[in-house]
Amino acid sequence: MRGPKHSHGFTIVETLIAVLMISTALIAVTSIVSRTMDVTNTTQGRLVAARLAQQGVDLVRAKRDNNILCVNSSCGNASNWDDNLVGDWLPDITTDDILNAGEGFTGGSYDTDFSGNNALICTYNDSTGSIHNGQYTYCTGMYAEPLPGGFRRVVRVEEENPGYSLRVSSKVTWGTDELIVETLLFNFED
Repeated sequence: MRGPKHSHGFTIVETLIAVLMISTALIAVTSIVSRTMDVTNTTQGRLVAARLAQQGVDLVRAKRDNNILCVNSSCGNASNWDDNLVGDWLPDITTDDILNAGEGFTGGSYDTDFSGNNALICTYNDSTGSIHNGQYTYCTGMYAEPLPGGFRRVVRVEEENPGYSLRVSSKVTWGTDELIVETLLFNFED
């Protein structure tokens, strides 16, 4: 007598369990990849913002240094180390006279409320479309192309200890995020 015939295939229940397990694994992998992409984009935005903010502080530092050199050499353009540094500025690296001693940063780019509303950052391209060494400018020229993310920068310089130190705050905003880099600049002449 023969026993019951054994099937060599999968039952519907086994197939459904296998599909469920594979689906769960795929959902987990998709979730991990999606989260990794979000973290990468956030980190990239923070790195760009940090570079822009630090560049703003460095431009103020260079302007202070040029003022001191001018005072020491009696060039006549600056009478003090902090001439035309106090205020809210949109310093633009692509402006030819940006670091001239005794002058403000950029004519007409004064930002009165530290909001950065008029301070959209672009990559600086020349008339041929070439990007200049990763330099950034404000989106006013015909060769400017906005950075992805809508980055805006404004630099505030305030007297910390009159005659001795200035507080420099470089604020970069993009999307709903904000980064502020602050430092103190000193009159190293005294």
